[in-house]
Amino acid sequence: MPFAPGQMRKSPEQSGAEGGGSEPRLSPRPERVIIWSDFAMKKWKYILGGLIVFAALGFLLYRGFQGSAVYYYTLPELRQNGTDLDGSRIRVAGNVGTQTISWDARTRTTSFTIVDGEDHSLQVVYVGVVPDAFKAGGEVVVEGKYSISGPFEADQLIAKCPTRYVPKL
Repeated sequence: MPFAPGQMRKSPEQSGAEGGGSEPRLSPRPERVIIWSDFAMKKWKYILGGLIVFAALGFLLYRGFQGSAVYYYTLPELRQNGTDLDGSRIRVAGNVGTQTISWDARTRTTSFTIVDGEDHSLQVVYVGVVPDAFKAGGEVVVEGKYSISGPFEADQLIAKCPTRYVPKL
């Protein structure tokens, strides 16, 4: 007959018939309950550790991409959504206007206008080193803070390279 943990049972010496009509003595029998085997415990430790590492990597990747994700606008889209984007960090693509580039060597500040084929234009101020491919009429992508009331304050300037290089003669 099975016994629950903590239940008393007769010891083996008392299981036989004893004379004198005395009560049999009961002794506690510790029940060994195996909840987890060593193998199962090690397996769950590795699974739990792997899940924690996977979750941490996922979180770091999500935060990394979230911080570097900036939407790319064209000038017509910027004019359409301009009031909603005031003070936001965005990227804008377009062509550098002809005769609009001014550069101050002392402060390394470059001012120019981005235009597209239509009537849209955007004044840009950039402080930093200008790429070699930057020129009037060339394609650029600027990233920075957009303001309705003032010029676009770019902190990154990417000049797109022409699709076909023609040697200068």
